[in-house]
Amino acid sequence: STLSKLYLFEYVNSLGIKAIPTERVSLKSKNNIGYPAVVKPEIPLYGKKNVFLINNRNELKDAINASSEESINSKCIIQPYLFGIDLIAVASSKMGILNGLDFFIENNKFDTSGVKHNGMLEITEEIKKNTVTEIKKIIQTILNFNTTTGFTVFSFRYGSEIGLNLYEVNVGLSGDKLADIFLPEKWGKNFFEMEIQLMTNSNDIMWGNL
Repeated sequence: STLSKLYLFEYVNSLGIKAIPTERVSLKSKNNIGYPAVVKPEIPLYGKKNVFLINNRNELKDAINASSEESINSKCIIQPYLFGIDLIAVASSKMGILNGLDFFIENNKFDTSGVKHNGMLEITEEIKKNTVTEIKKIIQTILNFNTTTGFTVFSFRYGSEIGLNLYEVNVGLSGDKLADIFLPEKWGKNFFEMEIQLMTNSNDIMWGNL
């Protein structure tokens, strides 16, 4: 399931975790974020549909109309566009204790029709060296407050100048071929079966880069 992006921003800020600034936006509200900016459904019905990069006020109206139609609560949010890459951390946990973790670069590109997902890339050793310790700390902090069992997918925007900025948390194995292609090919495991084991079995399941 996908959390409200506005709630996520407020929640992780309360935990002292750096996240992309997020505001709810409408045709009547003032945009305090500035441009370039990204407009998204607040609670998306489906993945990255109707996520737009906008560069001025003239583009804002169409983006709001399209994004709000794709949101469960018919609302959308606006975030500053941060120059960097999208880092995806797939974590598994048992009662809030991290027991599996892996990282990918999500190859997302914007065009006039919105954001396009172009697959996953292996994270480089340099990026891993600069981010893994902080990512683990962030994930464990969030898991500690929720005593989560199962898989959770964390999305960060990262760059040498902006650092790590959390912008999405999805509970359960998400799409983008992570669970059915990328993770099984790398680790030789059926991740859907692993999630059932985590939910039903007291035995520890260890995998990934811990």
